Amino acid sequence: MFVDYLTVRQVHRQAPLWAESQLLSYDLETGEVDWSVYTGRTEEGSYSSKLRIRSDGQTVEVSGNPSRWNREENLFGVRSVDAALQVFNAVLEGLGLPAFYEDESTRLTPRLLQRSDSLMRDGCELLRVDVTENYSTGGPRNSEQALHSLRSFRHRNRAPVDYGTTLMWGQGSGYTTMKYYLKGPEMRAHRKRKSWSPYLQQVLDFVEAEGLVRFEVTCKARFLRRSGLDRPGAWDDDVMRAILEGYAVHDKATTNASSMHDIAAALRNQGLSARRAEHCQAMALAYMSGHNLRSGISRATFYRLRRDLLLVGIDISADLNISSLRFKFEPIKMQPTAMPEWYRAA
Repeated sequence: MFVDYLTVRQVHRQAPLWAESQLLSYDLETGEVDWSVYTGRTEEGSYSSKLRIRSDGQTVEVSGNPSRWNREENLFGVRSVDAALQVFNAVLEGLGLPAFYEDESTRLTPRLLQRSDSLMRDGCELLRVDVTENYSTGGPRNSEQALHSLRSFRHRNRAPVDYGTTLMWGQGSGYTTMKYYLKGPEMRAHRKRKSWSPYLQQVLDFVEAEGLVRFEVTCKARFLRRSGLDRPGAWDDDVMRAILEGYAVHDKATTNASSMHDIAAALRNQGLSARRAEHCQAMALAYMSGHNLRSGISRATFYRLRRDLLLVGIDISADLNISSLRFKFEPIKMQPTAMPEWYRAA
C-alpha cells in the first residue's frame, strides 16, 4: 500500500505569496473588487516530476504525487500519509514557505466539523488522498483477462466507466472514486514521450512479467471530512487497508486464463476477418464468464456467432461445460505484488 496523490491545505497567520497569477472580479457599477483568487504555481523537480503549490499570504496548499517527486517512476511509493507530508514539507522549506503540521487539539471533533464549514483546525487539512496497491496476475494476458472479468461488476450500484485499459467506478462523485488499470500499457505510453533509462526498462519488464494491475481509491474532501480522516494523525496502515478492502471488487470476480486468447487467431485461420474474429473471441470470453449471450442481440446474430465459434469447438447454445472444450482453464489470482530487491524504493 502507498499514497499515490495528496492535496493538503493549511491556514497560517502569515505566509509568503506564492502564486502564478491573480484573478479579480469587479463590480462594473461601483468598480469595487468582489473577489480575488490566486492561482497556484507548478514546481518541477527532477525526472519531470511536478507539484502544484499555492500561497495567498495565509493559506498554503500543495497538490501532487509524493511518490513520484524526484523519482523516475512510482511503481512502489511512499507508504503513509505522514511520509507523503514529509516530501511536501521538504519542498515547502526549499521555497521559504511554512510547513504543514498536525493539530493536536481535540476540541474540534469530526461531528462539530461536519456541522459547520467555517470551523477549521489549527493544523493542516487533507483534501484528497489516493491509496494504491499493486496486484500481480502472472503475465500480460492474465492482467488483460483479469480486467475483463471486472467489467461486469457494479460497485454500490454503479457500473464502471471503461477506458480500455482502465476501469473507473464513481466518476463524478464528490466522495470517492476507485479504479483498476493495467500498469504496463501506462508505462509504455510514457516511454514514447520521455527519455527511457535502462532502469526504467527493467521496471517495465518486471511489470509485464508480473501482469501488474493497479488498484486505486481516491478519497475526496467530503469523504475525508465526514469520516474524520481529514487530518494526518487519523491515518495508519489499518485505515489504508480498510479503505482498500472496503472498495475492492477483484476478490469477487471469477477470472480464468487460457488459450481462449488464441481464438481470434484460430478464426482468422478459418477465413474470418480480423474484426469478426476479435468480436467472437470477446463473446467467447463473456460466455465463459457466465453471461447470457442471447440477451441483447437478435436471434440471427446469436446463431451466426454460434456458427463461427463452433469452428473452434465452442457451442454457446449449450450449458457451459468446461471439460468439453478444447481450451484448458486455470484461475487467475490477483495477489499483492512483492517489491523486488533491486527496486529503488522511495
